[in-house]
Amino acid sequence: MSIELSELSQAVDAFYTVAENHYGQPFKRYPISLRLKGATAGKAFLGREMRFNRVLFMENKAEFLARTVPHEIAHMIAHDLYGKVKPHGHQWKAVCINIGMKDVKRTHSYDVSNSVNRRPRPYTYRCGCKDWDMTANMHRKMSVFGRGRHCKACKQSLVYVGGKSLIAA
Repeated sequence: MSIELSELSQAVDAFYTVAENHYGQPFKRYPISLRLKGATAGKAFLGREMRFNRVLFMENKAEFLARTVPHEIAHMIAHDLYGKVKPHGHQWKAVCINIGMKDVKRTHSYDVSNSVNRRPRPYTYRCGCKDWDMTANMHRKMSVFGRGRHCKACKQSLVYVGGKSLIAA
């Protein structure tokens, strides 16, 4: 087992121990891995496993261990306690607080520049307040499948205005 995985495993065990003491019952320990990629810090596959992002873990250890690890464990425990619940609903929040998580939030604010391989965004869409660059996949969903998008700020529909060349000029 790698040093990183060992360190992560110890933190996971510590939060599970706090949960078991608080709820007065044992919880199943699920496999953990550091094979998550991209901008996502952690993901709980309910009743199966938890995956964590190695790059984000290594670059943000203290905050990762204090926020991301209990965040994902809270998903597993809420599922074990209550069954199907809203992913970030009141049961999940209560578990977060009960296992000692401070400042409960749905998302992280880690710098993801070293963990994300950005896809080109050659398709431009426009609303009333700005231009949006979209990937080929998003453009296909919007144009071929009619999955329109709206700007949260100005509430206008995004309208296709053209594509950019992927070849450097």
